Amino acid sequence: MKKEWHLKNQEAIQKAEESYGMKLRDCLSCHNPSEMIFYLRTILGLSCSECGGSVTFGNLSFCNFLPSVKCYKCQHQI
Repeated sequence: MKKEWHLKNQEAIQKAEESYGMKLRDCLSCHNPSEMIFYLRTILGLSCSECGGSVTFGNLSFCNFLPSVKCYKCQHQI
């Protein structure tokens, strides 16, 4: 289950990178790569690895990355 979830996210991240390309890569020059993953998981509507619930996001940072993404069901940090 955990492995499948990881592969699903990796595929989604790759797909989004192809779609959004430069925009996301440019942003990485000033941001931690993990923030990009939080952002991609949220915009792509991926689910929580613990319970399968949808993700919600915390406060937006100044360049629209999502620093804290949590499952609405179990509050697990994604």
